[in-house]
Amino acid sequence: MGEPKLKRLAESTLRNVEVRNGIEVSGYPRSERAKVLHVGVGAFHRGHLAPYFDTMNAQLDEPWLIHGASLQTPRAGQQLNPQDGLFLHQAHGADKPHYRLIRSLLRVGYVAEETDDLIAHIAAPTTQLLTLTITEKGYCLDTVTGLLDRDHPLIQHDLTTDGAPQTAIGFMLRGLKERRARAGGPLTILSCDNLIQNGRRCREAVLSFAELWDPTLAVWIEAQVRFPSSVVDRICPAVTEADRVRAQQLLTLEDRGTVVAEDFCEWVIEDDFAGAKPPLELAGVTWVDNVASFEARKLRLLNAGHSALAYLGGLLGRSTVHDAIATPTLAGFINDLWLEIGATLDGDAASSAPDYCAALLTRFANPNLDHPLEQIGTDGSQKLPLRIIAPLQERLERGLASPRLTEVVAAWLYWQWGTTLSGAPLSFSDPLAAQFKSVLGQRQRCTVPAAIDLARSYPPLAALLGRFPAWESDLGQAFASLPDKLLGQTEAR
Repeated sequence: MGEPKLKRLAESTLRNVEVRNGIEVSGYPRSERAKVLHVGVGAFHRGHLAPYFDTMNAQLDEPWLIHGASLQTPRAGQQLNPQDGLFLHQAHGADKPHYRLIRSLLRVGYVAEETDDLIAHIAAPTTQLLTLTITEKGYCLDTVTGLLDRDHPLIQHDLTTDGAPQTAIGFMLRGLKERRARAGGPLTILSCDNLIQNGRRCREAVLSFAELWDPTLAVWIEAQVRFPSSVVDRICPAVTEADRVRAQQLLTLEDRGTVVAEDFCEWVIEDDFAGAKPPLELAGVTWVDNVASFEARKLRLLNAGHSALAYLGGLLGRSTVHDAIATPTLAGFINDLWLEIGATLDGDAASSAPDYCAALLTRFANPNLDHPLEQIGTDGSQKLPLRIIAPLQERLERGLASPRLTEVVAAWLYWQWGTTLSGAPLSFSDPLAAQFKSVLGQRQRCTVPAAIDLARSYPPLAALLGRFPAWESDLGQAFASLPDKLLGQTEAR
C-alpha cells in the first residue's frame, strides 16, 4: 500500500500548524467581504503583496482582505480556491529561512469564467483598492511611445466585443463603468509592475481606452479614481517541485499554492489615494510624494543587472542568478555595467547606488534562492526599453561610450536564435517571438548582418540606430566578439 494521501491545506485543516516547524500564522478574522481586488495572482503577488497585507491585517480589527482575478489561465484559482486562498510563504536568506501561512487572500476568479462576478467586485462600494501585477506586457503599451497601443489586437477585442475582456485595461474599464452606474464611490488603482511612473502609465492607458470606448466614463475616472505609482522590490523565483515538497513536509498538508521569495523586501508607494487607504506602514511600506528616485535605482540597477545576468549567463549555460554571479567574468561585468548606468542616475538614486549595488551582489549570490535565468529572460522585448535601452540612449546622447550596455543588447539578440553558445536550447517566451522568427527566417547562424536586421525590426532599437548611426558599428562589434569574451575561445563564423 502507498502512503496515505495528505489532506489539502485549508482553514478547516490548519490545526496546530502555527506551532509546527516554526510556521507563523496570524489569527485575524476572515469574511467574504474583500476591500482589495488584485489582478494577476502569480508568484510575485503571493511572494510580495499578499504577505504585506497579511502582516498589516494581523494588527487590525478590520482586515483588508483580497479577492483575486486571473486573466490568462484558471490555474491560480485551481491552486488556491480549494485551499480557501491559503498558502505557505517561504522566505529564504543566506541563513535561516522564515515560513508564514498567508491568509490575506480569499479566493481567485478566472475572468473568462466569472466575468460578471469579478466586475461586480470592482463596482462594489466595499472595494477600496485595485492592485495590479500583470507584468510589463499586460498594459498593452507601445514599446516606443509608452502609450496604450490602440491597435493591439486584444485592445481592439475589448473595445469592440461585449464578451469576457482579454486585457487588464479592458477588464478594469468594464468594472469602472459598473462602479459609476452603482455609485460605488472613489477607487484607487495601484500598479506594482516594473514601469517608470507605473501609476501614470496605468492612468494614461485607462483614460485612453475610456476616451475611445465611453468619453463620459473618462471624465468620471478623472474625478473619482487615483493612480499612485509604486516601487516593489523582492526577488520571487518560479516555484520548483522541491519547494512544493518542502511545503508539504512543513505543513503535513498538501499546498499547491506555495511561493518562494528572498528575505529582503521593499515597497514604496506614492501617498495619493482616493477614499480609504490601508495602513500598510504597519507592515513596512514607505509612503512618499514621488517614487522617481526609488524606481530609477531599482529598474536600472537591480532589474538591469538581472537582465544582463540572464542573457549573458544564459548564453554560457548558467541556470540561476547565483550560478551566474558566481562566474568571475560575469560578476566583473555586472560591476562595470552598474558603473555605466550609475552615470545616468541623479539625486538620491545616485548617492545611494554604491551601497545598493553592494547589497544587490549579496542578494544575487543567495545560495538558497534558485532564480531561473530563463524566467528573467522571458518577455525581454517588454523589459529591455526601461532597463537597458533608456540608460543606453542617455549615454549616447552625452557622447559616452557604453560597451557593457551594448553587450547586453548583443546578448539579447543572441537569445532570439533560441540556444546557448554551446547549442543547448533556451526555454523562454516573448510577445514578439513570431516577428523575430520571421526576420531571422532560415538564417540559422548568428551573424552580424542578421543581428542588425533583427535590431532594426524591433522599434526601440530601430529608433536608437536611427538617431545614432555610429552605434550600429559598436553593436555589430559587440555581437561579433561576445562569444570570445564569454567563452575565451574563437568560434567559426
